[in-house]
Amino acid sequence: MTAPDLIKEASDILLRLNSATLDANKLGQGPVAELFGAAWTSVYDARKQLENAHYYYRGWLISQGCWPEPAWMATGPNYDASYEGEEDGFVDNGEKADAPTREALIAEIDAWFEERGQ
Repeated sequence: MTAPDLIKEASDILLRLNSATLDANKLGQGPVAELFGAAWTSVYDARKQLENAHYYYRGWLISQGCWPEPAWMATGPNYDASYEGEEDGFVDNGEKADAPTREALIAEIDAWFEERGQ
């Protein structure tokens, strides 16, 4: 089963769970509604993970910007930045990359790891 198929299946399950939760609430069955609510949250979280899976590479979070920003950006899992005042401005640890295409961004991330012998 492909990721889009899994996302569709998860969406269908969410709709059924939501409907069952509403029905249970109408009947005044609180514990049943809570059970459906917990299941709904689990399926929703799994669906979100599937949808966002293609936004990670080697543990780095990838995001797509918009013009005139870099089209693609990524930050590593240990990325950190802080504002050091007017003189220095924002300072970060360098665990980031940007590129005009996703493929170029992947190459930038690979280069970051290669520079550090990882």
